[in-house]
Amino acid sequence: AVPPTFQPPAPVPPGQAVPLDVAILEWDGKPGLDLVFASRNEVRYFSNDGFGGFTTSLTLGPGATALGTGRFDSGDTCDLLLGRDDEYDTTVVFGDGAGAVASSEKETFGAEGYLENFFVADVAGSGKTQDFVSTCQGTLSVVVTTGMTGPALLDARGLAGAYPRDGVLATLGTGQWLVYSADDGINRS
Repeated sequence: AVPPTFQPPAPVPPGQAVPLDVAILEWDGKPGLDLVFASRNEVRYFSNDGFGGFTTSLTLGPGATALGTGRFDSGDTCDLLLGRDDEYDTTVVFGDGAGAVASSEKETFGAEGYLENFFVADVAGSGKTQDFVSTCQGTLSVVVTTGMTGPALLDARGLAGAYPRDGVLATLGTGQWLVYSADDGINRS
């Protein structure tokens, strides 16, 4: 196998704040994947120019410390999850497919606690829509999208003393498991 070659790094100006999370997604319907940066002050989108550079910069919402991407409603466009480590709420931002926000919902899903992270997976096995798991102060909250109006809480599972940080949904053997990293190591639930 031939090892890949990489171009020199090209900085993308994140705005006036330090980026805390980044997402790569198709946000504007143009060729090439786009970038979204989250900082405590704002969430900004940068359009891919199709040649490896990023142009149009647009503020999509208030600050966030965690991002997630998926299709959380019945549309064909990418949507965003925005969360903060100093708030209980999650904002679901529904994209319009042309680089703007169609609508958004702000809600507390599952246990109240300061958000650590999101991970996105097809938990319910529905195919087109995607579900997400949020990690908040020792609790995994599994949120299943309805495919019609947006997300709805399926399960909030407390993990006493584990304090999950990040994870994935994985098929291990004959079942699906939430595999997550926590203060006490790698776990599955």
